[in-house]
Amino acid sequence: MAKPFDSVYISFYKGLGAISGAMLLGDKDFISEARIWLRRFGGNLYTLLPYAVSSWAGYRKNVHPNQGKGKTFAEKRDKMIRLVKLLSNDKGIGSIVLFDPPVPETNMVHGYLQPSPAECDRAIRKVLSDMNLKILRRVRPTCHPVDATKYKSKFEWTIGDANGCIQDAVFLDSWRLFAQVVKESTSGNGSSPLQKTQQV
Repeated sequence: MAKPFDSVYISFYKGLGAISGAMLLGDKDFISEARIWLRRFGGNLYTLLPYAVSSWAGYRKNVHPNQGKGKTFAEKRDKMIRLVKLLSNDKGIGSIVLFDPPVPETNMVHGYLQPSPAECDRAIRKVLSDMNLKILRRVRPTCHPVDATKYKSKFEWTIGDANGCIQDAVFLDSWRLFAQVVKESTSGNGSSPLQKTQQV
């Protein structure tokens, strides 16, 4: 994956669950220059030991199945691939969401939703109220002109240790409710589950 590039950046806190930090790899001259700019931007810490230790622990937990209790990156990626396919193929869900890429390459995927962020947030709260499951954490408005013509919202979705244990069928049911609430609230036809929630 890294072969076409001159440098590679690996985050320690995304997925690995480390305190913070990252690793930058490249040739000797590039790294020497990057080290100077690191100090210029105030990133010269007294010691990197806590970051290195937590990163190594996260690597062992997430990459080596025999050393960790949670799912490996490969298992999380495979679950994300299954879920994206499952949700995209569902008529109701697939009509309001677009995943990018259509077949995820990691345990994280970007998504675009037709409803506005406010409409999505209300539907997310309804799913949380009915099913005790928060399907998305943060939905933001799209800013790309191509996406904005049809999709008003965007999100990042990651499979981690906690939601990686949830059965695929539960995700499908929760997203179906999300899609139903969104469609009923935007259609304006009568009272919807969303409107009832707001009146209480």
